[in-house]
Amino acid sequence: MSLKVENHVKEHSKLVRGDYWVLRTIATYCKDDGTGAWPSLITLSNDTRISIRQVSRAIKKAEDKGELKVQSGAGSWGANLYQIIIPGLEKDRGRRYSNGYNRRSAAIPTDPNVYLKEYERRRGQTYGMHQAN
Repeated sequence: MSLKVENHVKEHSKLVRGDYWVLRTIATYCKDDGTGAWPSLITLSNDTRISIRQVSRAIKKAEDKGELKVQSGAGSWGANLYQIIIPGLEKDRGRRYSNGYNRRSAAIPTDPNVYLKEYERRRGQTYGMHQAN
């Protein structure tokens, strides 16, 4: 859930009424950079309390206005993958920090053996297929 993206949609979206609420609901499922949302039409319908058909129209209208990008079948379990593309939100996408990680993965190490290496370093023993440093 991204309150940042939801607030950005609230301040900058040009959509009105149900179309606006569908976009704002999609924004709650996004990552902080506006990507990675895949709620189903039923979920969006339940959250916004409008019909599934109206949700479909709202998504199409948001896509036509350039505020939403839809990738059919690219989400989890073949769901549509949504990306909010309102200007001003793009500046956070792909931003790198001095340690080489992007903002979302700053705490996630890239080496799968990093936890094992740290354990070995503390214990002074080697358990994996690598040599402890």
